[in-house]
Amino acid sequence: MHTKEASACAGSTGEEMARAYAAAGYTGIIITDHFFYGNTAVDRSLPWEDWVERFCLGYEHAKAEGDKLGLQVFFGWESGYQGTEFLIYGPDKKWLLEHPQIRDATIPEQFELVHQGGRDRGSCPSLPGGFLYLGNPAVSGVCGRGGGGQCYPFQHPKNNPSASGVQ
Repeated sequence: MHTKEASACAGSTGEEMARAYAAAGYTGIIITDHFFYGNTAVDRSLPWEDWVERFCLGYEHAKAEGDKLGLQVFFGWESGYQGTEFLIYGPDKKWLLEHPQIRDATIPEQFELVHQGGRDRGSCPSLPGGFLYLGNPAVSGVCGRGGGGQCYPFQHPKNNPSASGVQ
Protein backbone atom coordinates (compact mmCIF):
# COMPACT_ATOMS: atom_id res chain seq x y z
CA MET A 1 0.00 0.00 0.00
CA HIS A 2 1.02 3.62 -0.48
CA THR A 3 1.34 6.29 2.20
CA LYS A 4 0.74 10.03 2.05
CA GLU A 5 4.30 10.69 3.21
CA ALA A 6 5.88 9.24 0.05
CA SER A 7 3.26 8.60 -2.66
CA ALA A 8 1.42 11.48 -4.31
CA CYS A 9 -1.68 9.31 -4.90
CA ALA A 10 -2.14 8.31 -1.23
CA GLY A 11 -4.65 9.97 1.05
CA SER A 12 -3.63 8.47 4.40
CA THR A 13 -0.43 8.46 6.42
CA GLY A 14 1.43 5.29 7.31
CA GLU A 15 0.22 5.59 10.89
CA GLU A 16 -3.42 5.91 9.75
CA MET A 17 -3.07 2.92 7.43
CA ALA A 18 -1.60 0.76 10.21
CA ARG A 19 -4.47 1.68 12.55
CA ALA A 20 -7.11 0.96 9.90
CA TYR A 21 -5.70 -2.42 8.94
CA ALA A 22 -5.14 -3.48 12.56
CA ALA A 23 -8.74 -2.49 13.36
CA ALA A 24 -9.92 -4.58 10.39
CA GLY A 25 -8.12 -7.63 11.81
CA TYR A 26 -5.13 -7.92 9.51
CA THR A 27 -1.93 -9.44 10.87
CA GLY A 28 0.40 -7.50 8.58
CA ILE A 29 0.73 -4.93 5.83
CA ILE A 30 3.37 -4.11 3.23
CA ILE A 31 4.25 -0.49 2.50
CA THR A 32 5.17 -0.13 -1.19
CA ASP A 33 5.34 3.58 -1.91
CA HIS A 34 6.13 4.84 -5.42
CA PHE A 35 9.88 4.96 -5.97
CA PHE A 36 12.04 7.73 -7.44
CA TYR A 37 10.65 7.88 -11.01
CA GLY A 38 7.12 6.87 -10.01
CA ASN A 39 4.31 8.94 -8.53
CA THR A 40 6.41 9.92 -5.53
CA ALA A 41 5.53 12.75 -3.18
CA VAL A 42 9.20 13.25 -2.27
CA ASP A 43 11.10 16.07 -3.99
CA ARG A 44 13.45 14.48 -6.54
CA SER A 45 15.84 17.44 -6.34
CA LEU A 46 16.89 16.48 -2.80
CA PRO A 47 20.29 14.87 -2.23
CA TRP A 48 19.97 11.05 -2.24
CA GLU A 49 20.34 10.69 1.55
CA ASP A 50 17.61 13.28 2.22
CA TRP A 51 15.37 11.74 -0.43
CA VAL A 52 15.69 8.26 1.13
CA GLU A 53 15.01 9.64 4.63
CA ARG A 54 11.76 11.23 3.44
CA PHE A 55 10.82 8.28 1.24
CA CYS A 56 10.98 5.92 4.24
CA LEU A 57 8.83 8.09 6.54
CA GLY A 58 5.51 6.43 5.62
CA TYR A 59 6.93 3.00 6.36
CA GLU A 60 8.53 4.20 9.59
CA HIS A 61 5.29 5.79 10.80
CA ALA A 62 3.33 2.64 9.91
CA LYS A 63 5.94 0.42 11.58
CA ALA A 64 5.91 2.46 14.80
CA GLU A 65 2.12 2.31 14.99
CA GLY A 66 2.08 -1.36 13.98
CA ASP A 67 4.51 -2.20 16.78
CA LYS A 68 2.12 -0.60 19.27
CA LEU A 69 -0.86 -2.51 17.86
CA GLY A 70 0.71 -5.91 17.20
CA LEU A 71 0.56 -5.44 13.42
CA GLN A 72 3.51 -6.61 11.32
CA VAL A 73 4.68 -3.94 8.86
CA PHE A 74 6.99 -4.81 5.98
CA PHE A 75 9.00 -2.45 3.77
CA GLY A 76 9.17 -2.46 0.01
CA TRP A 77 8.65 -0.09 -2.89
CA GLU A 78 6.96 0.15 -6.26
CA SER A 79 9.80 0.52 -8.71
CA GLY A 80 9.72 0.97 -12.42
CA TYR A 81 11.69 1.37 -15.58
CA GLN A 82 10.46 2.84 -18.86
CA GLY A 83 6.78 2.19 -18.10
CA THR A 84 7.14 -1.20 -16.41
CA GLU A 85 6.22 -1.23 -12.71
CA PHE A 86 7.03 -3.90 -10.15
CA LEU A 87 7.33 -4.35 -6.40
CA ILE A 88 10.59 -4.90 -4.55
CA TYR A 89 10.80 -6.44 -1.07
CA GLY A 90 13.74 -7.28 1.15
CA PRO A 91 16.18 -4.35 1.15
CA ASP A 92 15.80 -1.78 3.90
CA LYS A 93 16.52 1.93 4.35
CA LYS A 94 20.19 1.28 5.10
CA TRP A 95 20.46 -0.69 1.86
CA LEU A 96 18.85 2.16 -0.11
CA LEU A 97 21.27 4.68 1.39
CA GLU A 98 24.19 2.44 0.38
CA HIS A 99 22.90 1.87 -3.19
CA PRO A 100 22.03 5.19 -4.86
CA GLN A 101 22.61 3.53 -8.24
CA ILE A 102 19.24 1.74 -7.83
CA ARG A 103 17.57 5.02 -8.77
CA ASP A 104 18.68 4.86 -12.44
CA ALA A 105 19.17 1.11 -12.83
CA THR A 106 17.57 -0.91 -15.64
CA ILE A 107 15.33 -3.84 -14.69
CA PRO A 108 18.17 -6.41 -14.91
CA GLU A 109 20.44 -4.07 -12.93
CA GLN A 110 17.77 -3.59 -10.25
CA PHE A 111 17.27 -7.34 -10.06
CA GLU A 112 21.00 -7.94 -9.65
CA LEU A 113 21.45 -5.19 -7.05
CA VAL A 114 18.48 -6.28 -4.96
CA HIS A 115 19.14 -9.99 -5.41
CA GLN A 116 22.66 -9.52 -4.05
CA GLY A 117 21.24 -7.45 -1.18
CA GLY A 118 18.74 -10.19 -0.35
CA ARG A 119 21.50 -12.78 -0.13
CA ASP A 120 23.71 -10.49 1.92
CA ARG A 121 21.00 -9.62 4.43
CA GLY A 122 19.22 -12.98 4.55
CA SER A 123 15.96 -14.04 2.98
CA CYS A 124 12.69 -12.13 2.77
CA PRO A 125 10.62 -11.70 5.89
CA SER A 126 8.03 -14.41 6.44
CA LEU A 127 4.63 -12.95 5.58
CA PRO A 128 1.58 -14.42 7.39
CA GLY A 129 -1.33 -16.24 5.67
CA GLY A 130 -2.45 -16.20 1.90
CA PHE A 131 -0.27 -15.26 -1.06
CA LEU A 132 1.59 -12.41 -2.65
CA TYR A 133 2.74 -13.19 -6.19
CA LEU A 134 5.71 -11.68 -7.98
CA GLY A 135 5.12 -12.97 -11.48
CA ASN A 136 7.44 -10.90 -13.67
CA PRO A 137 10.37 -13.23 -14.41
CA ALA A 138 12.63 -10.22 -14.88
CA VAL A 139 12.22 -9.17 -11.26
CA SER A 140 10.88 -12.19 -9.35
CA GLY A 141 13.14 -13.47 -6.65
CA VAL A 142 14.22 -9.97 -5.64
CA CYS A 143 14.57 -11.16 -2.08
CA GLY A 144 17.47 -13.47 -2.83
CA ARG A 145 15.33 -16.31 -4.19
CA GLY A 146 16.05 -16.78 -7.87
CA GLY A 147 13.74 -17.97 -10.61
CA GLY A 148 10.38 -17.08 -12.09
CA GLY A 149 7.18 -16.19 -10.24
CA GLN A 150 7.41 -16.50 -6.49
CA CYS A 151 4.50 -16.86 -4.08
CA TYR A 152 4.77 -15.40 -0.60
CA PRO A 153 2.20 -16.01 2.16
CA PHE A 154 -0.06 -13.13 3.18
CA GLN A 155 -3.77 -13.08 4.03
CA HIS A 156 -6.51 -11.42 6.03
CA PRO A 157 -7.14 -13.53 9.19
CA LYS A 158 -10.90 -13.84 8.43
CA ASN A 159 -9.94 -15.91 5.35
CA ASN A 160 -7.49 -18.06 7.28
CA PRO A 161 -8.98 -19.58 10.46
CA SER A 162 -5.57 -20.91 11.56
CA ALA A 163 -4.13 -17.37 11.64
CA SER A 164 -4.55 -16.00 15.13
CA GLY A 165 -2.98 -12.63 15.73
CA VAL A 166 0.52 -11.70 14.69
CA GLN A 167 2.65 -14.61 13.55
